[in-house]
Amino acid sequence: MLDGCYAALRSAVADRVKRETGGMPAIDPEVLARAEMAVAALGIEFVDRIKNELSENRTHVEHAGDDPAALDIKQIFTFAHDMRGQGGSFGYPLISEIGGSLCHFIESRDHSFQADDITVLRAHLDAANAIISSAMSGEGDTVSRALIDSLDALVRKQLTGQF
Repeated sequence: MLDGCYAALRSAVADRVKRETGGMPAIDPEVLARAEMAVAALGIEFVDRIKNELSENRTHVEHAGDDPAALDIKQIFTFAHDMRGQGGSFGYPLISEIGGSLCHFIESRDHSFQADDITVLRAHLDAANAIISSAMSGEGDTVSRALIDSLDALVRKQLTGQF
């Protein structure tokens, strides 16, 4: 799980250094080891935080039932925005896609939900939970890609009213 995150981050840093300096400067192995440990710790913290916030948001949505007025859309949007921005950084690009899709949906609804929009919200939270619970880092497999595609289709249908 964290190996993929570390490898992606290390590769991105190495590529940028090469572009900007014309080559890879010597890096103190001790400094590199500390940096690797810090990135690994941040990756673990990310997963733990996402799990906790997913649980909180899913509970919040379930307590709201079918009443969109009972939802704290700002809280949900902030969580979706964090997923979108941080998922790929820690080896979970599918989480970034789910967060991006949910942000798009909330923004398209001008941060105001109707009762039937809650289904779309629940689907996004359930999809993120499935990815995180199964530690599906990286680009995913055909099943996870189908999950992302189905979210995109659900959002399109909900926004256009074409079911």
